[in-house]
Amino acid sequence: MRGESNITLKRAIPRNGVLVLTGYGVRVTVERGHLTVKDGRGSERREARFSRASRNLKRLVVIGHTGSVSLETLRWRRDLGCAFVQIDKDGEIVLASGSAGLDDPRLRRAQAFAPWNGAGIALARNLVSRKLTGQASILETKFDRAGDAERIRDLAVALAAADTPDVLRQIEAEAAATYWRAWTDVPIR
Repeated sequence: MRGESNITLKRAIPRNGVLVLTGYGVRVTVERGHLTVKDGRGSERREARFSRASRNLKRLVVIGHTGSVSLETLRWRRDLGCAFVQIDKDGEIVLASGSAGLDDPRLRRAQAFAPWNGAGIALARNLVSRKLTGQASILETKFDRAGDAERIRDLAVALAAADTPDVLRQIEAEAAATYWRAWTDVPIR
């Protein structure tokens, strides 16, 4: 029959606040105040519609170079604090745009002094500690590698004595070597 189509239409759903659009003829527009997106290849197409009230869209990532993004889309995402990134098919970033951060002089001053007053190294220790704790958990629960997980936990404890960025980086590098070694047998899909 002439009027029938073999196109399968699915709903594009953000994961953890990130919506990735790929394929040919990606289309991102604003219609009646709602962000509308369409992507896909051939008969496998997706679309979605987001209202200004929905806060589940934090980043919009377009992978590819064919299609269109309207000027109204760029304003819509700016108004809601949604970042926009376009990545070319070879992995090069074409465009990256985010919302302006907090403009607080006290914060800028605190950031400027952080390397000299100990706040910077304390913050870095905290961030790396959380990272290592997560890596250890993954090794233990997903890879059944309790020994490697324990090694990373020991390195996380050693962070307490890290008093320079170089020492912190060395500990993080040792943990990374242990963590990524566990991934060597995981097939890439």
